[in-house]
Amino acid sequence: MTLFDLDLGEYQIRIQKKHIKHIYFKLDPRQKELVVSVPFGVGEDAIYQAVLSRYGWIKRRIQRAQCLPEPVLISTYTDETAVPVWGKKCRFKLENAEGRPQVDHSDGKLVLRIGKGRLHDLAYHRKIVETWYRRELTRSVRDQVEKWQPVIGVGVREYRVRKMRTRWGSCNTRAKRIWLNLALIHLEPAFLEYVVIHEMVHLLEPGHNKRFRQFMNRFLPHWPQLKHQLDRIYL
Repeated sequence: MTLFDLDLGEYQIRIQKKHIKHIYFKLDPRQKELVVSVPFGVGEDAIYQAVLSRYGWIKRRIQRAQCLPEPVLISTYTDETAVPVWGKKCRFKLENAEGRPQVDHSDGKLVLRIGKGRLHDLAYHRKIVETWYRRELTRSVRDQVEKWQPVIGVGVREYRVRKMRTRWGSCNTRAKRIWLNLALIHLEPAFLEYVVIHEMVHLLEPGHNKRFRQFMNRFLPHWPQLKHQLDRIYL
């Protein structure tokens, strides 16, 4: 729907009520939506004033979104598809082989060896390759967590990998659990390290305030550059 007849070009405004204390804005370039999350009980006038106060920022974000890279997740796996793995384009190859399906990543190729009866089953190809992605990323997350726990001085009780539509990572500070976006497997390893450190620092400081930034500056001085690049990739 269009709210208050504001000119956002192709974008529509969607209001969603949540059990939250503040009003939040999220731009979704795929759906061409500006999602405004508001607490229950907030009236139309207050929503209008909130949107109006961020109107310039919203317009700039929309303009920037028009130049963002394409989504990094791959939806089809067919012979000769270019598949990004750890920031490098790999040529996807299908090979007929007996036994359990296997994925091999080497020499600029991502090879799926699979039985003859499944050679044309694209959904099955996606399932096998994404299982490999998950296993590969989980191993790398483990290495990063083990590397940074003694440096940052926090303990992560659990880490998991899953698909996320809007975040590269998240942290449950009470459970000391961090989640990492499966799409990180497609980016250079430096981005995974940044997201892991970002979420682990939240175990020291839950907010994104000055104290949080000071910790990030201490542990990863070039983090603003990595954040800027990640902000220019949509999922």
